[in-house]
Order: sequence, then structure tokens, then C-alpha cells
Amino acid sequence: MDLYERLGITPEEKKLQGKEFEDIVKRQYRKYATQCHPDKFPDPKEKDEAEIKFKSIAEAKDVLSDAQKRMRYDMTGSTSGFNYSNFNSRDDLDDILQSFFNSRGHGFGFGQQFQEQQYKGEDVVIRITLDIKDLYNGAEKKYKYKRKVICTQCNGGNIQNCGACNGTGMITNRQQMGGMLFQQTNTCPHCRGAGKIRYNNNNCKKCGNTGFEDKEEVISVKIPKGVTKGATLTHSGMGNQLPKGYTGKDGDLKILIANVTSDTYQVDNYNLVRYLDIPILDIITGVNMEIITPMGDRIKVEIPKNCPSNQAIKLTGYGLPIINQNRSGDIIVVVKHKFPTTLDKSDRKKIDELKLSKNFK
Repeated sequence: MDLYERLGITPEEKKLQGKEFEDIVKRQYRKYATQCHPDKFPDPKEKDEAEIKFKSIAEAKDVLSDAQKRMRYDMTGSTSGFNYSNFNSRDDLDDILQSFFNSRGHGFGFGQQFQEQQYKGEDVVIRITLDIKDLYNGAEKKYKYKRKVICTQCNGGNIQNCGACNGTGMITNRQQMGGMLFQQTNTCPHCRGAGKIRYNNNNCKKCGNTGFEDKEEVISVKIPKGVTKGATLTHSGMGNQLPKGYTGKDGDLKILIANVTSDTYQVDNYNLVRYLDIPILDIITGVNMEIITPMGDRIKVEIPKNCPSNQAIKLTGYGLPIINQNRSGDIIVVVKHKFPTTLDKSDRKKIDELKLSKNFK
């Protein structure tokens, strides 16, 4: 594969020279070296394939980042005879590896400090139903819900330092790769990085040795004008608490607007859909109708003659207000043909007379 293709350098970028091009090479090298670094693949076969690709990426970077090597490669199309002195550059490799492991929430052992692992409690989701007028005007409503908090009787249990990582939350492994010794530090699987483990809760009857109890909360929720069905309102830190001994923040309370009630309209994002049953004779002749919006506005709707069933007529700007914007959605009127369910003798006679008309043939 062409060296430029190995690093994903586009034809336009290929035309660049000097520092501008070197920065692109460095950026692309970081991107691909991080993706295919061998330590990312535990499977031996995948690891071998990744190592080959990693070296291929390094070769492309070595040639294209050197102006003279790049010129020679462009002229000959070959890398034969190049001295890949930069491939084993410790500073460059350390930089890539550190970037790789940090992206996974770990560190790479060349003397840097590890940041303490942060955790988040589980979110609590409650589903609410609003009246359609709440979406127009906004509202404030109170809701009850339950969340898990640390048990007030056993205080979350007996917490001790994790024996596997000695309370550090991290376990370090060393591996020989070529002539270099690498040190990889991962989150301790026993305590999940907390450095502490909750042991027997002395048979706490209140929480059943879970460390948590259920607490009923009441929250006042402001429904902003312009939200719509499917939107989620988030209250940070009002969800389930973190287990004792973990560092981070409590979960969030997420309020999902699951449904909107209306006698006449269906909510479709910021649009409102209204189905109108139009008598078949009015369909034939055409008719002017009047509908009332959820806010009480009266709007005339013209139904053209011979309007097909399921025809949609858009009333622009009469739908729901769009949050943080000075505009609204639309009302969509869907025409439905309405046929009589019963016919008496008089009706049948009139219909028979119409059948004789040339306009009905």
C-alpha cells in the first residue's frame, strides 16, 4: 500500500509541504498508531496482525516526516535502502502509547501520575404524561420517585482497602517488547478502581446487606415552554447514590416526557396532527371547515373538491413552540372520507336520481 494511503493522507493534503505537511503526518500517525497498537488486542493472532500494521504505520511516518526521504520516495516509489532510525524513537513511541492508554482510562508507566478513577451512580428514569397545553405554556409539577441511598443503619457496610491493589485501585503489569520493558497499569478488576471493597454488613436487616435503602423523594419539575414528546429533563445528582468508598458523583434523575394527552391532536415532534372526517358529499363539492387549536385559536381550513382521502393540509406556524427559537411547528390536517353508515328510502331515491345525471357517469 502507498505510504500516503497507510496514513490516510488525502490527495489535497499530499500537495502540502514543510511544517504544514509534517503536522498532518503526525496527526494521522497518532490516529492510526493508537487504533492498531498491539497492546490493544489480547488475542495472540490479532496481536500479531496489529504489530505488523503498527510497524507499517511507523514506516510511513518515518519516511513522510523526513523531507529528503519523502522526496526520494516520491521520485522512486520505493522505500528500499532507507534507514528507519526514527522508528525506535523513545520519545515518539512513549507519546503514542501514553495517548493510547490514557484514552482507555489507564496510564502508561513512564513515571507519570495516575488520576483517581471517577465513578457515577446509576441514573433513575421516571416517565411522565403532560397535557398538550403544558407544551405551549410551560408548567411546574411535582413528582414522587424512589432512589437508592446509602443505608442509614449500617452506613453502607464495612469498607476496607482492596487486598489485590493495596488500596490504589490500579494493578500494574510489566511486559517485554523487543528490547524495551513496558509497564501497563489497568483498573483493578476486584474493586473496579475504587481501592476499597465493601465486606459483610453484619447482617443489616434494613438493607439486606446491599448497603442501600430505598428513599422516596418529591421533586418540583419545571417544564419549559417548547419541550415536546420524547424530550428528557435531567436533574444532576438526584439519582441513585454511589456505593460507599467510591469517588465520583451520584446518578442523575432523568424525566422522560413519554406521552402527551389531547382530545383532538396527535404530537409529532413540534407538529400537531389532526384527522378530519369529511362527509363524502362535502368531498365532492369542496367545503370550508373550522378547527380550534389547543390554545383556542379558530382557523379556517379549505377542503378542495374531490380531495383524496389521507390528503395532508399544512397550517404553517400553528403547532408547538420550538424550544429556544422564536417559531413554532405546524398543524397537519389529514382528510378522511366519511361515508354514511345507513341509508333510508329517501336517501336511496336521491342517490338513484343522481346516478342518472351525466356528471355521475
